[in-house]
Amino acid sequence: MYRFTDITMNWWQLGIFKAATLAVGAIIGAYAHEFVRGYVLVFVVIAIAASTYISWLAMQQADDAADPG
Repeated sequence: MYRFTDITMNWWQLGIFKAATLAVGAIIGAYAHEFVRGYVLVFVVIAIAASTYISWLAMQQADDAADPG
């Protein structure tokens, strides 16, 4: 069975997913605050890179939807 397949979510399903990942991150940060403190810069770089990629992807898909030809 291939585990990595494309899925489609509604906006509210994606919101639930984002809330869950935020909650897990807060729990990990609360219990492992000493570890997180030492790697804050790494986490910030990862967050910026991931956000930039998702923004670029969204803009590409918006351009493709606006110009179907």
